[in-house]
Amino acid sequence: SFVIYAVDGDDFPASKGGEVFKVKVQDPTGFEIPSSITDHEDGTYGVKHEPSTSGAHKIVVSLHDVLVCSRQAEIMESKGPYAVGSGFEAGGKAQQPASFRIIMPSSSSSPS
Repeated sequence: SFVIYAVDGDDFPASKGGEVFKVKVQDPTGFEIPSSITDHEDGTYGVKHEPSTSGAHKIVVSLHDVLVCSRQAEIMESKGPYAVGSGFEAGGKAQQPASFRIIMPSSSSSPS
């Protein structure tokens, strides 16, 4: 899972929701992993997906059918995913490079 932080036209964090983001997650074989997006109505959007295999996954985020972000994420385990990095922090810019990592802790550990 990860969070999308929306910004306005002046690159300030958005304070309300209502945008139409689309997220596509593909496993290493190209199979699309179902994902869901929750609009928190505060400028953030929660994205949930459950990869079932390790390896390089492709994550593509678009807004109103315009590409916002396309990244490869190396997933090492298959339970409890979360994302960290500048690609998921407030102040990011659409269609600008941003990095993130998908963290896949084992079922006995928790994010640090």
